[in-house]
Amino acid sequence: MNIACLTSTQTAATAIGAHLALAGMDVRHCDDLNALLHAVRQGFLHAVVVEPAEEQIDDWLAILCERLPREVPVVVVSMQMDARTAARAFAGGACDYLPLAQVADLPLRLTAHCAARRLRQSNVLELGGFVLRRDTMSVRRDGVDVLLTPREFALAWALFSSAGNVVSLSRIAAQVWGRDIDISKRTIEQHMYKLRTKLGIGNRPGSRIQAVYGVGYRLEIDEHCGVAAPAGLTARRRADASAYSRPA
Repeated sequence: MNIACLTSTQTAATAIGAHLALAGMDVRHCDDLNALLHAVRQGFLHAVVVEPAEEQIDDWLAILCERLPREVPVVVVSMQMDARTAARAFAGGACDYLPLAQVADLPLRLTAHCAARRLRQSNVLELGGFVLRRDTMSVRRDGVDVLLTPREFALAWALFSSAGNVVSLSRIAAQVWGRDIDISKRTIEQHMYKLRTKLGIGNRPGSRIQAVYGVGYRLEIDEHCGVAAPAGLTARRRADASAYSRPA
């Protein structure tokens, strides 16, 4: 994997470079943001890791999210764990955030994020008994159709394609309603409630949509979890189920 790295401290550069190299990843250390953007223009990058100073985080992420291809994830590393900085990182478009003390986890996280980004480029997602088809905007659970509106499907796709990761409120608004539309948290909450109900997520252990306060939402789903029957079954499927339940 080819990783571009931009840090504000030599300590972070050394630690990040050592752990990524140990995992067999090729690391390109960039002296400044212009050098990083040059690496982006050259292509062949799988991911970007940045360790900005507090006053740099918003500007760095705004520029990277505008210039980077969508399939290239950005991970923010910080000298210390800070909930406020983490919230800013996710709101700015970063897919992950971790303190420098946990940088040993970085190679595994980068591998997972790159795999998830590749998955999002496909038209079909299969996870935990669900099958989502982007070309037909359809969802099936254990072979049963689940009726979703176009916005509900867009919301489901955003969550399932990033399962296990936090999907920021700004990204949800951009993917579901359009980048230039300001959507209230209450509106997103209402759509999230409807989606939970229709998919039956959260009715049994192993699946839930978790709200990360002030940041976004995360889908947690076990590949083998049992999910209660969703509310969005097609009328034909409901009739079939009723027929099979009638006494002989």
